[in-house]
Amino acid sequence: MAIVWTKYWAGTDDGTILRGIDLRNIQDDLAVVQTVDAVLTIPGQVQGDVLYYNGTTWVRLGAGTSGQVLKTQGPVANPIWGTPVDLTIPGQTTGDILQFNGTNWVGVALSTVITVGSQLYTSNGTFTAPVGVTRVYVTLVGGGGGGGGENNDSGAGGGGGGGTIIDYPYTVVPTNNYTVVVGTGGTAGANGVEGGSAYGGSGGTSSFDGTLSITGGEGGHGGYITGGDGAGGLGGPSLDASGNTPGGVGLKGGNGGNRTGGDGGGGGGTPFGKGANRVTSTAATGYGSGGCGARDEAGGNTVGNSGLVVVRW
Repeated sequence: MAIVWTKYWAGTDDGTILRGIDLRNIQDDLAVVQTVDAVLTIPGQVQGDVLYYNGTTWVRLGAGTSGQVLKTQGPVANPIWGTPVDLTIPGQTTGDILQFNGTNWVGVALSTVITVGSQLYTSNGTFTAPVGVTRVYVTLVGGGGGGGGENNDSGAGGGGGGGTIIDYPYTVVPTNNYTVVVGTGGTAGANGVEGGSAYGGSGGTSSFDGTLSITGGEGGHGGYITGGDGAGGLGGPSLDASGNTPGGVGLKGGNGGNRTGGDGGGGGGTPFGKGANRVTSTAATGYGSGGCGARDEAGGNTVGNSGLVVVRW
């Protein structure tokens, strides 16, 4: 270690003078320089070592390995070499973000990170849970019931609206696939007959992952030759968001008219659709709504509308 020692004399003469220079003071100063140099010479020192005070004296901390950093352990402990946290993620590219998957931090491309979204199904399909999504909210509507067929002197009943479940919380695994089934609308009953074939078909069941499901609306009853009205089809049941407490039901289809030339009953509605109306010749709209019943000897009964499935996250 090189030390530059500068001394300014006060001019005190101790008797050793050479051409006006106090030789005794120079000798004392050189002794001090040698003592300091000895203190700062540490046995075994090599390039890259650092010195630290251990509470008693200055000691040597050998050079760490390449890439390490000097880590303090506070005022009452000695420093050590440490390895910095490596946030390098294999395959990372510009724009990626870090996401904790429950165990480790992983790199995720920003384009694949979806914080909120929804997907509407009006026919069967498959839902793939987005990266990072572990819970979804599922809305199901069953198919609407078909309108009943006509017979002498009476109109037929309208089909019932499909059952509903709204925003049911469902646990999913990211990137896993889940089967989606959308209930189809019920068929219209046969005209000019009496009995079961005159009944409208019931709407199909809608489901998610094969475990969460809701039934469709009942088909409207056909008109009777005896003049009795055709009863409207019952609406499908509905559940609240917990999935196990009965809520309201899909609306019942209207009854057919009980008279010669009687009109058919209107179809039942759902929160997502309006049933068909035979009197105004208005078709069913939306999802899961029921078809209207046939008019006596004039037909005009319609099919129910298909349901839907909405997955929201």
